Amino acid sequence: MGSARRPPPDSEGITPPPKKAKLTISTPNIPAVKPPRSKDNKQKQRAGRSIVTRSKAALMRAQFPFLRLPAELRNIVYEFTLDFDGVQDVVNKHYEAHITDDGYIPWSDLYTPAILLVNKQIYREARFVLHRQVLTIPHSTTPNADITDVISRPLLQKLRKVNITRDLSHGENHVWCDMLEYFQLIKSAVGIWDEQHHLQELTIDLHADVVLTHLDVCPASGHCYFLDEIKMLVEAITTLRGIKKVHIGGFLAPHAKNALELMSLPPAYLLKAPAKVRQRIIGYVLDWNDANSALVNANRSIDGPDPERLTRMAPPLTTPSLLLTNKQLLKEADRYLKDRPFTISAPPPRSTAPGTKIDNFIAKYTLQHVEHLRLDIHSHGSYNTLQDWKYLISELADRLKFRHSLRTLHINVMDGEWARDEVNKATDRPPCSEDYYGLNVLGNISSQRMVEKKLNRLSWEGRVDESTMKLLQTKLEADDPSDDDFDDPEQIILEF
Repeated sequence: MGSARRPPPDSEGITPPPKKAKLTISTPNIPAVKPPRSKDNKQKQRAGRSIVTRSKAALMRAQFPFLRLPAELRNIVYEFTLDFDGVQDVVNKHYEAHITDDGYIPWSDLYTPAILLVNKQIYREARFVLHRQVLTIPHSTTPNADITDVISRPLLQKLRKVNITRDLSHGENHVWCDMLEYFQLIKSAVGIWDEQHHLQELTIDLHADVVLTHLDVCPASGHCYFLDEIKMLVEAITTLRGIKKVHIGGFLAPHAKNALELMSLPPAYLLKAPAKVRQRIIGYVLDWNDANSALVNANRSIDGPDPERLTRMAPPLTTPSLLLTNKQLLKEADRYLKDRPFTISAPPPRSTAPGTKIDNFIAKYTLQHVEHLRLDIHSHGSYNTLQDWKYLISELADRLKFRHSLRTLHINVMDGEWARDEVNKATDRPPCSEDYYGLNVLGNISSQRMVEKKLNRLSWEGRVDESTMKLLQTKLEADDPSDDDFDDPEQIILEF
């Protein structure tokens, strides 16, 4: 091995240090791995790729920057774009075709203006302007004499100004038909506004010399049916409240003086009223005993098996709107109902309408929330009604067995002696018990293991068997009920 050669000395005789040898390592051919791209790098690369082409630049120059305009100018554009002139034109054309018999003109469908479909900002701004435009209806010639023929229900409820004024430029042609259709059209609008409205100005102005002459002569000579129509129209519009400016003119003015005062009254807010006033209002609206009234009517009106007629007599099992308003009113109404007794004075007419149940008149969930129950038992001299009472009491025990909120129960047997004589006639031998209405089964709504199902008070009236009284008092009121509930294992399975 040879030694590394030293470099020659420089001109000054100094020898420079030797250079270090480079270390080289032979490696196999491994492909290079690129580092992972971060989200920032990806966004930068995408931004670099978004190149504006000539066609795109030309399109951007062709679009008008509408949203860059001042809000005042945009509102002016909305006012020119959105109005109800088209409604007047369509109604006028159909009225002219109607009075001249100029053939049939197809009725155009409702549509949404294109400007409301651009984007959310333009929709909000344009809708604000649209709701403050005046809707004018010069004639009533619509396909169904209904306000929804010319405007949708949601838009009508949002409008601030509506003008229903008859156009007199066509003279006195078809006056009576036009007026009666006007009445129907106004009633349809009032029905929508009763649900919700934002009206600030309402004008109803109907003029016709023929009508004025008729009203001067007809009522004085006898009964006037057109005057009845006017009274029904005025009664309908009187239900509206909270309209700042109301004008009713023409032949309706003398009959609408009281309506003008009532319609201008501000709306009344229920939650701002005193608690006692709210309780009285809730009492007028809600009542357990509406179901009992339906039961009484069903027993009186059904003379034979007619399930359809019974369905018409039973109230619809729907939740009252007052309970769906807000939580505060729901809580107050719930407490009011629970403090009032629910009285049953007639059973479902099962003997004349087979399959009829208490569920047709009051929902099971509602029945389980009744805290005060009263049974006024009377068969009115009918053995079939006596059997219906037995079915009803059995149903009540079945509905309340697993869940109930009863605190008091009052049983009034008003014809106990008649029931005893009737049952003795119907059977060959006297029954072993005088519980002719099957009241013993009510003991199943409580049990020994579920103390919270006990009643605070159990009261009686009329002729009730003593053994029945003792049995129910033991099961429903006493702290240590008898063990009869647990003799049958199947009964334990049913109850628990």
